[in-house]
Amino acid sequence: MKIKSIKIKNFIGIKEFNYNPSGKLNILKGKTGGGKSSVLEAIEKAFSNTGRRTELIRHGEDEATIYIETDTGLEIDRKLREGKADYFKLRQQGEGIKSTESELRKFIKGDIFRPLD
Repeated sequence: MKIKSIKIKNFIGIKEFNYNPSGKLNILKGKTGGGKSSVLEAIEKAFSNTGRRTELIRHGEDEATIYIETDTGLEIDRKLREGKADYFKLRQQGEGIKSTESELRKFIKGDIFRPLD
Protein backbone atom coordinates (compact mmCIF):
# COMPACT_ATOMS: atom_id res chain seq x y z
CA MET A 1 0.00 0.00 0.00
CA LYS A 2 1.29 3.44 -0.95
CA ILE A 3 0.03 6.90 -0.06
CA LYS A 4 -1.58 8.44 -3.12
CA SER A 5 -2.60 11.74 -1.53
CA ILE A 6 -2.08 13.47 1.80
CA LYS A 7 -3.69 16.69 3.01
CA ILE A 8 -2.84 18.24 6.35
CA LYS A 9 -4.26 21.44 7.79
CA ASN A 10 -3.47 23.17 11.11
CA PHE A 11 -1.51 20.20 12.46
CA ILE A 12 1.34 21.20 14.81
CA GLY A 13 3.23 23.87 12.81
CA ILE A 14 1.70 23.07 9.43
CA LYS A 15 -0.86 25.58 8.21
CA GLU A 16 -1.64 23.65 5.02
CA PHE A 17 0.14 20.81 3.22
CA ASN A 18 -1.12 18.97 0.12
CA TYR A 19 1.04 16.34 -1.51
CA ASN A 20 0.56 13.60 -4.09
CA PRO A 21 3.60 11.30 -3.95
CA SER A 22 4.47 10.10 -7.41
CA GLY A 23 7.56 7.93 -7.31
CA LYS A 24 8.86 4.87 -5.53
CA LEU A 25 10.93 7.12 -3.27
CA ASN A 26 9.78 10.50 -1.99
CA ILE A 27 12.05 12.74 0.02
CA LEU A 28 10.88 15.50 2.32
CA LYS A 29 13.51 18.17 2.59
CA GLY A 30 13.57 21.66 3.93
CA LYS A 31 15.04 23.91 6.55
CA THR A 32 14.88 23.26 10.28
CA GLY A 33 11.39 23.92 11.59
CA GLY A 34 9.89 23.59 8.12
CA GLY A 35 7.45 20.80 9.06
CA LYS A 36 9.15 17.62 7.80
CA SER A 37 8.74 15.78 11.11
CA SER A 38 5.22 17.16 11.45
CA VAL A 39 4.24 15.48 8.17
CA LEU A 40 5.56 12.16 9.47
CA GLU A 41 3.75 12.67 12.78
CA ALA A 42 0.52 13.36 10.89
CA ILE A 43 0.89 10.09 8.99
CA GLU A 44 1.56 8.28 12.25
CA LYS A 45 -1.49 9.92 13.88
CA ALA A 46 -3.70 9.03 10.91
CA PHE A 47 -2.78 5.35 10.94
CA SER A 48 -2.31 4.72 14.66
CA ASN A 49 -4.14 7.50 16.52
CA THR A 50 -1.04 8.08 18.63
CA GLY A 51 0.59 11.42 19.14
CA ARG A 52 4.04 12.21 20.44
CA ARG A 53 3.05 15.70 21.56
CA THR A 54 0.33 16.95 23.87
CA GLU A 55 -0.67 19.79 21.53
CA LEU A 56 -1.34 18.71 17.96
CA ILE A 57 -3.62 21.53 16.79
CA ARG A 58 -1.79 24.57 15.41
CA HIS A 59 -1.69 27.47 17.86
CA GLY A 60 -4.71 29.75 17.42
CA GLU A 61 -6.84 27.16 15.60
CA ASP A 62 -9.61 24.93 16.98
CA GLU A 63 -9.33 22.03 14.51
CA ALA A 64 -6.62 20.12 12.68
CA THR A 65 -7.34 17.80 9.76
CA ILE A 66 -5.43 14.87 8.30
CA TYR A 67 -6.67 13.16 5.14
CA ILE A 68 -4.82 10.29 3.51
CA GLU A 69 -5.80 8.28 0.44
CA THR A 70 -3.89 5.16 -0.57
CA ASP A 71 -3.49 3.41 -3.90
CA THR A 72 -5.71 0.59 -2.56
CA GLY A 73 -8.69 2.91 -2.14
CA LEU A 74 -8.34 3.31 1.63
CA GLU A 75 -9.24 6.79 2.88
CA ILE A 76 -8.41 8.01 6.37
CA ASP A 77 -10.06 11.24 7.49
CA ARG A 78 -9.21 12.53 10.98
CA LYS A 79 -10.21 15.82 12.53
CA LEU A 80 -8.67 16.72 15.87
CA ARG A 81 -10.92 19.23 17.61
CA GLU A 82 -10.44 21.53 20.54
CA GLY A 83 -13.13 21.08 23.18
CA LYS A 84 -15.03 18.43 21.18
CA ALA A 85 -14.61 14.76 20.40
CA ASP A 86 -12.33 14.06 17.47
CA TYR A 87 -13.84 13.01 14.14
CA PHE A 88 -12.59 9.86 12.45
CA LYS A 89 -13.85 8.25 9.26
CA LEU A 90 -12.33 5.30 7.47
CA ARG A 91 -13.50 4.27 4.00
CA GLN A 92 -12.47 1.55 1.58
CA GLN A 93 -13.40 2.18 -2.05
CA GLY A 94 -15.82 4.89 -0.86
CA GLU A 95 -17.68 2.59 1.55
CA GLY A 96 -17.58 3.37 5.27
CA ILE A 97 -15.87 0.91 7.62
CA LYS A 98 -17.56 0.49 10.99
CA SER A 99 -14.74 -0.92 13.12
CA THR A 100 -12.27 1.83 12.22
CA GLU A 101 -9.52 1.49 14.84
CA SER A 102 -9.40 -2.30 14.64
CA GLU A 103 -9.26 -2.08 10.84
CA LEU A 104 -6.22 0.19 11.03
CA ARG A 105 -4.53 -2.18 13.48
CA LYS A 106 -4.44 -4.73 10.65
CA PHE A 107 -1.93 -2.48 8.88
CA ILE A 108 0.17 -1.66 11.92
CA LYS A 109 1.28 -4.50 14.13
CA GLY A 110 2.80 -3.49 17.46
CA ASP A 111 5.56 -0.93 17.12
CA ILE A 112 6.38 -1.36 13.44
CA PHE A 113 5.28 2.08 12.25
CA ARG A 114 7.58 4.58 13.97
CA PRO A 115 8.54 7.10 11.27
CA LEU A 116 10.52 9.35 13.61
CA ASP A 117 12.63 6.61 15.21
